[in-house]
Amino acid sequence: MKSISTIREMLSSDDINVVRKCQEFVDERASLERMRGESAERRANIILSTLGASSAFLVFTASNLLGDPEKVGWIAIILYAAAALWVSRSVWYCIKSIRTQSRYRLTEESVFEVQDKNEIDAIKGLLSGKIWELQCSVQPNTERLFYVQRAQRALIVFVGILLLLGVLVVVRNYLSIQPGPCVLFFVSGLGVIFWFFGDYFIEESGIWNHGK
Repeated sequence: MKSISTIREMLSSDDINVVRKCQEFVDERASLERMRGESAERRANIILSTLGASSAFLVFTASNLLGDPEKVGWIAIILYAAAALWVSRSVWYCIKSIRTQSRYRLTEESVFEVQDKNEIDAIKGLLSGKIWELQCSVQPNTERLFYVQRAQRALIVFVGILLLLGVLVVVRNYLSIQPGPCVLFFVSGLGVIFWFFGDYFIEESGIWNHGK
């Protein structure tokens, strides 16, 4: 990351119109970057609210599923445990997205540093500070969006597990079909693989990214 003094040296044009165009461009990019950060925080808060309701649902259903393992079946118990783990994972990613914020900011004292300069040098001085501040905010915002996307995926997996759990209950209660040990091991193995490698595979393959 370039320092403010380095950025100032790179602003070599003495054309006031060019410098003003650069200032407009940086202001536009800074506004878009601020919107990125606000979007990440807003999405994280929405996910956390959804996870709160999901956690309440898990607590409500715990007595029915965990009270008599022989009655509900071990596959249902495993699916319930997996759902709880994915909720916890989504919460963890949301917390990481909220914690990851840029601590670097320009202060109002920057205006005092350009009082003895002419117009173009003053604009360059303030513009170099804006560019530096923009540099400092891009990476944290990217990390925040990265963790928000992971939290969204974990929440989607949680919903999928609940749907699978519902199908299992219907099959067991109304069709009187009891999944065998092979199904138990297959579901467990698939869940473990996706827990450790699911995010990596999705991110590397570009499935989650539009237009990649």
